[in-house]
Formats: sequence, structure tokens, C-alpha cells
Amino acid sequence: MQDFTRKIGQNRGNARVWIEHKALTLEGWIRGTRYDVTKTQCGKGFETGYLVLTRSPNGARKVCGKEGKHPIIDLTSKELSTILAPSGIVSVVVTPELIMVKYIGQTEKGIQEGRLYA
Repeated sequence: MQDFTRKIGQNRGNARVWIEHKALTLEGWIRGTRYDVTKTQCGKGFETGYLVLTRSPNGARKVCGKEGKHPIIDLTSKELSTILAPSGIVSVVVTPELIMVKYIGQTEKGIQEGRLYA
């Protein structure tokens, strides 16, 4: 299992999380790996939601990237914006079977000081 953080970006007014990390390769998420995305909302507001990417041979999405380079997962949509804040930091946990993306706070400084929103 690998875990790391990423900043939430913006793309055409929607939240965007760009995952390009050696952790993907280490856990077997290589270019062409197919997966499905499900959202889970435990309560009201983005601070309680997370996304789960589940490996699936017939998945609707696939890991991108150039041959011989790091794999890339680019998550952006209106749906994503309902789960994650328009800005801030997410925690990304990668296992061989799934990837979990969870909103954890507004700034890295706030996270280090223990001011988490999730």
C-alpha cells in the first residue's frame, strides 16, 4: 500500500486531481489498466466524501500516460466537484485493487498543524 497527498486543481470550473506517482507503478496501476470510479458521500458537504477507483477489466476509464513514462490518472468532472472541495489537499491511498481519494484539508500548513476537515 502506498499513500501520498495531492493538491486539488481546477479545470473549466471543476475540481481536478492529477495522480502521477511511482506509487501507481509499484502497485500495478500501469498505462492501460482499466478501472471504475465510484463516489461515496458519508454526509452533507465535500468534507465527508471520497472517491474509490476500483480495478476492473471492463472498467469505463483507463490509466493514461506515454509509453515508458509514469502512469497518469486525471480525475476531473462536475461529479468530482460535489465530493471534493474546489481547492485544498487530498489523501491518495493506492493498493493493487483500488485507489481511494479523500479530501483532507485546505492547506498543507493546516494539515501539518492538525486542522483537518475530514
